[in-house]
Amino acid sequence: MRASKASDRSRVSSPDLPLALALGGTDASPRLKLPTSAWSLLEEVFARRNAAAPWYAGMAVIVPNRRSQKSLRGFAERAQLERDWAHGLLTRGSRRVGAARLAAGAIAFRPNPAAPGATAAREEAEIARLLSRLLPQLPAGTGAPPGRVNDPASPGNASGPDRGLTEATLVAASAVAAALDRWQERRAR
Repeated sequence: MRASKASDRSRVSSPDLPLALALGGTDASPRLKLPTSAWSLLEEVFARRNAAAPWYAGMAVIVPNRRSQKSLRGFAERAQLERDWAHGLLTRGSRRVGAARLAAGAIAFRPNPAAPGATAAREEAEIARLLSRLLPQLPAGTGAPPGRVNDPASPGNASGPDRGLTEATLVAASAVAAALDRWQERRAR
């Protein structure tokens, strides 16, 4: 309403297509070209992190120990960031991760609800090993996976058991929806 009452009309400059392409990254953006082994490692990182993120978040809600909750929330956030990083690289290479690869990542994750700390230690060591093999194969300027994130339970961040469970459910639902979408695409071919 305030804008409609203003006496001066808004002035909008003409679109800057080269800048939009540089900032937005459309289909005209450079495609990522990697060796087959790098694509395979990247898909494995994505699939494992896709399984780990909701499990860590869900376990952070369930475990009674506050220190474990904090640690698992940090692992969940890191797994989500690394999953998104891997997805971004896969997208730049016009690659998709199929339902079979997602299932293999979930099976390889092998969560143990009785020992979430041991599961996290094992998984983080495996991801570190995969990344140590993958990173040398990436071209310069590609960017490394995000580092450790700040403590999600620090003051200023609204987190609690209800939010953690909701986030875990949403992450798991989005992973299942993506897998079903890919399965339907393959079936339609």
